[in-house]
Amino acid sequence: MAKSVRDPQADRLPDYRKVLEQRLAEVSAEYGKAVITLSGGALAVSFAFVTDLVPDPIPSTVWRLWLAWLSFGTSLASILLAMLTATFALRHAIKQVDDGTIDSDDVPGRWRSRVTSALNVSAIITFFAGIFFLAYFALTNLRGDNDGCSSDSSYSASSTVSAASEPSRTKRGDLRAAATAAAASDPT
Repeated sequence: MAKSVRDPQADRLPDYRKVLEQRLAEVSAEYGKAVITLSGGALAVSFAFVTDLVPDPIPSTVWRLWLAWLSFGTSLASILLAMLTATFALRHAIKQVDDGTIDSDDVPGRWRSRVTSALNVSAIITFFAGIFFLAYFALTNLRGDNDGCSSDSSYSASSTVSAASEPSRTKRGDLRAAATAAAASDPT
């Protein structure tokens, strides 16, 4: 009578299934928490930054702030979708283990795993894009620079008209000071 030989990999599949189940719980927590915290925090900080430090931004720089907010929002959406697709991928991998097809497929979880990876990459890229655009907006506005075109900040009362007629070449604070000086010297 011939003795049957068990496949050693068949004995490891239940253990592998347990690992997949554990990862199902962990994958959504670790990376997702980090990106959500960073993107959400950066979005909140940018709102506070705009209202407290730059209440009157240079109009030609506002697009940078919008792109930063769009990037942070896209990062948050990407990570939330990645969490969802990771759940689907891990459930499919568990089903593959149960069906005994885990070794026949090229990737556990199949296309769901690839989508999850792409969304995770998208989340981190858009997060860094948001940081870039927020820093670009902040540096330009805190310097009072209008696309790198700044001029001498010393104005006389007679230069008020020329300063007001050339807002793209002056600093915002200088315009306010010139307008205040002109209003104070106006006898009417």
